[in-house]
Amino acid sequence: MILSSADLTALDILGYNLNFTTPHLTGVRLPNGTFPISFTNAPVMGFVVPASTNISLAVTNWIVLGAPTENPAGQYQFIDSPVAGTQQRFYRVSLP
Repeated sequence: MILSSADLTALDILGYNLNFTTPHLTGVRLPNGTFPISFTNAPVMGFVVPASTNISLAVTNWIVLGAPTENPAGQYQFIDSPVAGTQQRFYRVSLP
């Protein structure tokens, strides 16, 4: 079961503590152009990875690339494939 933002709000109101923290992303572009992103957080959170080539764009205009995989519990990874003509990308991790 994946928790949504509404689920987290309801659990917070009930006093349940998930030990949710702001994800800290780590990643280094590999020679083949892929960019693996890793982070840890509470398990089964249902994160998505939006990206943009312009960091000043409103977050609502960023493109969601997909969801990271979680294995083992609480350890997430997402691999971005290279895009022709894109020099740089900025990444975020968020809950839908």
